[in-house]
Amino acid sequence: LYNSILDDDPLCGEVFLDRAKHYIRSCEWVAALGDFSTAAALGRGDANVYNDIGVCYFEMRQHAQALEFFGKALELDPRHAPSWSNRANCLKNLCKLEEADADYTQAIEIDNTNPKAFLSRALLREGMGQRVQALTDFQSVINLQSQHELALKKVLSLSSDPTENAHLKGWLHKRGHVNPSYQKRYF
Repeated sequence: LYNSILDDDPLCGEVFLDRAKHYIRSCEWVAALGDFSTAAALGRGDANVYNDIGVCYFEMRQHAQALEFFGKALELDPRHAPSWSNRANCLKNLCKLEEADADYTQAIEIDNTNPKAFLSRALLREGMGQRVQALTDFQSVINLQSQHELALKKVLSLSSDPTENAHLKGWLHKRGHVNPSYQKRYF
């Protein structure tokens, strides 16, 4: 179908974008990258397209190129939260942890309804030994997705103070979490 449309109109950027998204869904990163790049060259390059190009490079483990395209997306739209999160993921993989934390924070400031950004920052902060900040982020994940299994486990495992445990039990109970298996395991 795509080829027949492109036979009729080989400069249809919209078709290249649509086919590139199809390639992404099937994890065909090189093909997606080619079509996104063609669409951008045809004047269809916006923050979403450059972010998607960055994602292709990220998935191919080409982090320097991924950073370049996440940066291009942010030049076009500094409030493009997915590009901030994706650039943070890339920086984390490059062991630039403070920079990754700053980018996750920027993504959250732009869109504080994205549990993935909170979760990614929480896991990063936990790995950096920032227990209290990680705990706060895991709680934010639960506020956004009350049944998030990993966040629930992390909230309970990161609290060590008996007073804090009692507070967390109350906090979780208010959100409908009274699962005894969590309490037996972590309290």
